[in-house]
Amino acid sequence: MERDRKSMDEILKQHLPWPSQEATETNCNRVLDNLLSTGDLKQQNYAHSIFIPDSGRRWTGRLSAMAATVLVVLIVVTVDWRSRGTFAHAESGDGSLYRVVAGKDKAIAIGESLQAAETIRASAGAGGTLALADGSRVEMRARSELSLEDAGDGVRLRLSNGGVIVNAAKQRSGQHLYVQTKDITASVVGTVFLVSAEEQGSRVAVIEGEVRVRQNGTEKNLGPGEQAATKAVTWQPVSEEIVWSRSKETHLALLQQSTAAPTAGVEPRQAFEVVSVRPTANSVAAGERGGGGVRRRNPRPPEEPCGSEYSEPVIDPGRFDASNTTAAALFFWAYGVDCVLYRGSDRVFGSPDWFKSDGFDVLAVIPKGTPLYTREQLWAHDAPQLQGMLQTMLVERFQLAVHPETKEMPVYVLTAAKGGPRFIASRPAQRPAPVITASGRTVMPAGSAEPEPNGMSVWREGNDTCCQSVGPGLISGKKKSMAWLTKWVGRDTGRIVLDRSGLEGEFNFQFTFEPDRPMPPGFPVDTRSIFKAIEEDLGLKLEAKTEKVEVLVIDHVVRPSEN
Repeated sequence: MERDRKSMDEILKQHLPWPSQEATETNCNRVLDNLLSTGDLKQQNYAHSIFIPDSGRRWTGRLSAMAATVLVVLIVVTVDWRSRGTFAHAESGDGSLYRVVAGKDKAIAIGESLQAAETIRASAGAGGTLALADGSRVEMRARSELSLEDAGDGVRLRLSNGGVIVNAAKQRSGQHLYVQTKDITASVVGTVFLVSAEEQGSRVAVIEGEVRVRQNGTEKNLGPGEQAATKAVTWQPVSEEIVWSRSKETHLALLQQSTAAPTAGVEPRQAFEVVSVRPTANSVAAGERGGGGVRRRNPRPPEEPCGSEYSEPVIDPGRFDASNTTAAALFFWAYGVDCVLYRGSDRVFGSPDWFKSDGFDVLAVIPKGTPLYTREQLWAHDAPQLQGMLQTMLVERFQLAVHPETKEMPVYVLTAAKGGPRFIASRPAQRPAPVITASGRTVMPAGSAEPEPNGMSVWREGNDTCCQSVGPGLISGKKKSMAWLTKWVGRDTGRIVLDRSGLEGEFNFQFTFEPDRPMPPGFPVDTRSIFKAIEEDLGLKLEAKTEKVEVLVIDHVVRPSEN
């Protein structure tokens, strides 16, 4: 046994020269002082955890001392890595990453250390991954280039070209990780985000957590699904920005999870008892037959995604029936999104072409005990349980995956004009609203003594409830909300309209303006713009602004298979 100890002693002395007891004590004290000064350890917990063995316990003592020294080395590397100049190491090799030396590219091997002030370039064929010394990971897009810098209070990645996805580790107190382009600086303490630098500008997009962005002398915080970009950079959903990543599925799942609306508890699954989804056969106008077509109650034009709120869907206590209805319309009903005739929605991105054109016949059994909702409630997004069933159907039959994001976009803001809003007296229910005929003419039903006056009134019991009439140069509706008004104003202006009027309740609206298309000869045409008509008749005004708007991004959807 004594001979074995001597042999082990000789091997250790030969291959691992042992420091003196004084040197070991000095190393321990230096590391402990360093840790205590940074607040990472408390003296009372660790003051006696490292000890120096006496000479009477040679082999056991040397093992203990060796373990202590290894611990010292590990702690020194972890705590003082920046002072040693090692900022990162390569997690990918095989020609995917290069260091730029004197203008030439030199391949980086897996695990190779990277120092401060070095420039790293990803190959043209594939990107690569770096592991920073603080535990952060940086995935580089192909043809990207960045340099590593000491920022004083952390590390700076200076991205000169391409894109990176950063999975930032939680930083120590007072430390930060920065990613800087020529236009934007992003700083974090622990999150997942993307930064791209192109010739026309830069973009920062957040997948999880929070990022502080400094741009043009101003700072703002971005949350999941939000992004900041220079003006010349076109907005794209975050899910489309990360398609190049080898971990795109993981990032997408993280984005969907981090942008999901928080719930107070687990809500029960809402679903139809039975669902039938079939592609609509070639349809012709309602009441007609011919050419192999099938009679349909909903003769929707192929380019119209919304359908008619006067016919679709049919809802009774036990049945949901939608004929020749697009997946887009089902989505809009399910997720409470307004659909603009012949345009769809300005708040939905990422859908394929068939989503807004192909028709489907959907017949579903509504479970007993479900509240009886009307078609009007569904179009007004006021049918929560039925909307939940439609969401479940879209996920199960259309394999829908969707998440919200925030997009900065041009909008119109509806506010009160000077002296407004302007109300006229509400009228009793004795005259139905004007009706626009198929030829585009506005006519009054028989028995009407005079046309409806332009203006806005508060709806009261006994007022007209019928009808709404919207068409070229006319918006008219009874017992309608401000949300209804902004929807139709948005259709005619081509932008999302945000209501900031402060008006709540139900109103009667009637105003005319210059149509956006030629009208038949003899048709009375108002020459005012919609902006002037709203201000003069309603006492409201539309202001053009750029604001953050929550949009929905469709990540995945497929045509459903037949039952």
